[in-house]
Amino acid sequence: MIGLSGQAQIRECSPQLENYKVKSILKWAKEAGKSVGVVTTTRITHATPAGTYAHTSYRNFETYDGKIFNLTHQLNGCKDIAAQLIDDNSYIDVIFGGGRRKFLRKEDRDYHELDKTGERIDNRNLINDWHEKMKLMNKTHKFVWNLDDFKNLKPNEYQHVLGILAWDHMKYEVDRVAQENIDEPSIVEMTEKAIELLSTNPNGYFLLVEGGKIDLAHHDSNAKRALEEFVAFDNAIGLASNIVDQEETLLVVTADHSHEFNIGGYSIRGNPILGLVRSVEYGELSSAGYTFTSLSYGNGPGGLKEIRKRNLTETETSYNLNNKFCFEK
Repeated sequence: MIGLSGQAQIRECSPQLENYKVKSILKWAKEAGKSVGVVTTTRITHATPAGTYAHTSYRNFETYDGKIFNLTHQLNGCKDIAAQLIDDNSYIDVIFGGGRRKFLRKEDRDYHELDKTGERIDNRNLINDWHEKMKLMNKTHKFVWNLDDFKNLKPNEYQHVLGILAWDHMKYEVDRVAQENIDEPSIVEMTEKAIELLSTNPNGYFLLVEGGKIDLAHHDSNAKRALEEFVAFDNAIGLASNIVDQEETLLVVTADHSHEFNIGGYSIRGNPILGLVRSVEYGELSSAGYTFTSLSYGNGPGGLKEIRKRNLTETETSYNLNNKFCFEK
């Protein structure tokens, strides 16, 4: 549930939803004359960024794909989140994140990952629709999908910037910097650019910055990526703290939830935090006879009753680009 009061029901689609809509802080800021922006490392239709602009009874109504969101939902009064962003929220000044797949039609090839296409089946290319809407509103605007165009953005050059910088979620930071040719900006770079573009308004601005892939890594029981994402998020906070006037700017850092993420295992002193447990008392194997990690999860794959019947390796736990589930209980 996003942007609706508690009167709405999960997955409800009805004309009554119009009466349940609630305003977000982003909307309040715009009505107060401030510039507004959103930065995320997830898809810009994902739950947290959507919370700044969308009204939906189901967070997964991200696009008109004919599966999760279909014609019946639309006829009964719902609109997918991507369409809401383009149709109903043209006032947002700066948007940086991922998720082009939610805005392109199934027959539209992606701009960068040419082997991939969009998901929409309603014959709407929402990026083209955004261009047309900006033209009708006589607004200077720029759609950005690549790193070069992103870096070239200048203050006061465009009234509206839509930066959808990845086909799906943006890359994990450790994977992004491991590329021979880096093709996405970091959360630090997006934060800095958004502040640069928004701060030209003498009335001030509101900016939401989400380090959304911290959560996604934890859901996969992937401690290495989760911790590296948190470091990147912390660096973005540090960057913002250094470039804004803290006498005139309120910075709020918070989290929407935690994970069952623990340190245990009785490792010997000096044992790598991302490594396998080596215990003086219990040795290197669990009571079931398997290697296990110092870091453990009570949710995600690591929280399952039976997750594996094999030994983990140091390579897996300390970081392996091709291994999705690096840490298991």
